[in-house]
Amino acid sequence: MKLLYCAHGDNYHITKWVRALDEAGADIHLATFQPPVESNLPAEVHLLPTLFRTIRYIDFPATSPRLRSLIRDISPNLVFASFANTYGLMAALTGFRPLVVQTWSRDIGIPEMQSKRELLQNKLTGFPVLRRAGGITTDGHAYKDRLLRQKPHWKNKTLATPWGIRISDFDISQDDIRRGRSLFDLPESARVVSAVRGVYWYYQPEAAIKGIMQAVDQSPGCYGLILTLNQERDAHIQQLLDDAGCHDRIRVIDRFLDKSEIRALWAVTDVFLSMPINDGVSEAVSEGRYCRAIPVLNPIASNLERAEPDTHALYLPEVSPEAGQVAHTLLEALTLTVEEQNRIHRANREWVKKHASVEHTTSELIRFFNQVLNQNDSRG
Repeated sequence: MKLLYCAHGDNYHITKWVRALDEAGADIHLATFQPPVESNLPAEVHLLPTLFRTIRYIDFPATSPRLRSLIRDISPNLVFASFANTYGLMAALTGFRPLVVQTWSRDIGIPEMQSKRELLQNKLTGFPVLRRAGGITTDGHAYKDRLLRQKPHWKNKTLATPWGIRISDFDISQDDIRRGRSLFDLPESARVVSAVRGVYWYYQPEAAIKGIMQAVDQSPGCYGLILTLNQERDAHIQQLLDDAGCHDRIRVIDRFLDKSEIRALWAVTDVFLSMPINDGVSEAVSEGRYCRAIPVLNPIASNLERAEPDTHALYLPEVSPEAGQVAHTLLEALTLTVEEQNRIHRANREWVKKHASVEHTTSELIRFFNQVLNQNDSRG
């Protein structure tokens, strides 16, 4: 199967999915305004021109004729376009079929996370693009449910894609543990709580940072790791990070981490915190669960669909908790008995192996592509 994937090539998720689709036997061509950082990506990359020095929204509809020419040259079996309002729009304007649009949370419409302008754009642009698509993928089952509540008649052309992780990347060794202790300056006896999602506003960084600080203060043997992932933050959050970094048992890691450093992080993490206002499918949550860290999550739909309370995770009492509630739940997780910890560890590893591997989701996606292709052929 020859696929033309229209997406930002410098996006971590896109490059991971390109690799997964390549390993599943697809011949990938990538049409993009932003080329991959990785030099060995298994795809033929086609860099699209912009009208100005930097990419602007007008580039997507304006470049549709160039994409149409590219489609004629490549002759793909199917076009797979990421984001309905951007690459999806560009692909839809070419008139090529079959088209599968890969939606993210913002395509579905999240009032808590989007401006009125963005919600209007979904209505006027995104949803008409999805209507014309032969197939739609969603970022997990929760967003499929949300989409189908708005458009129930799209059920047969919609696939939930909870991509998951490559299991073999997260089998932790003693070397990973030793490296984690050294990398983050942790004593061997430390119990470690990690905030792993970063500091964008929708990860609720104020409550997360303050909650970890309170939990560490109330548990003398506890250390905290706070990842910023080099994300943007305002002056208030930066001050909180500075305050946390002054604590002798809290480490603020203000940069991206490479794959080996992520393994080292999970190797030393006993409890981790993830509490976005909304989310699709968090690979970080799957990583932590597989690596035997106890999850502390907030009760949003995508968490609840994938992690059963008490069986797989401890839950915060609210979607947007106060710092004291965060600290209380983190301390609950830290004081679980060994038997309780082992029960959650076993349940999480079994669940992730069965439901959260990238290989499984890729297989389902290829099957879906073939279904869309067959339907397109039957319509002539």
